[in-house]
Amino acid sequence: MVAFTLSYFIHNQSDKKITNTHQIETITYKKEKDRKIASYTTSIEEKIDVNILKRNKNTKDIEKKSLRNPNYYYYKNYRLIGANAILWNDSTRQLKMENSESSEWKNQLGENLLSFQASDTKVIIDEEDNIIKVQEDSGIYLKQVSVHFLFSNGETRAFRALVNAENGKIEESWDGPIHEKKTRYSFELNGLKDANVN
Repeated sequence: MVAFTLSYFIHNQSDKKITNTHQIETITYKKEKDRKIASYTTSIEEKIDVNILKRNKNTKDIEKKSLRNPNYYYYKNYRLIGANAILWNDSTRQLKMENSESSEWKNQLGENLLSFQASDTKVIIDEEDNIIKVQEDSGIYLKQVSVHFLFSNGETRAFRALVNAENGKIEESWDGPIHEKKTRYSFELNGLKDANVN
């Protein structure tokens, strides 16, 4: 009986590693009246308002799963991009990394995006994927994110970006800005161009 229990436990632990399910927090950053920046875990209502989540009868904040897409190349559960990505697909060789991952990248990004914005402006950063950009025989850790600004007049603007996972610097951006009018918020308008985002 002990052997069966131990075997069952080990089997279930290995299944968990294969699925690689993890919770990635979506964070809201808000510029306060004193110009300080506060942050908190984004509410479900805010996620619905900026179209990160779709509204339904049983809206739940579901864990994001790191499931492999067969259309991409991977190295140690990181999606690979770049001209030499195919050479490192599922490779057992050690890829030299040009940067390291920091737990502060999202805070640095949020602060940078709000630095030229008016008080009461919010920015929501939703982490979408872990990426390595391959450059010849080395790689750079990146995060793919969607960024959503909430302005004082109820307007929202959004774009997607690849962000350096060490310092929060935007390396590349696309899909934006997308303008939408929301009546739920009442903050002052200050253009996205002031955030110095490509």
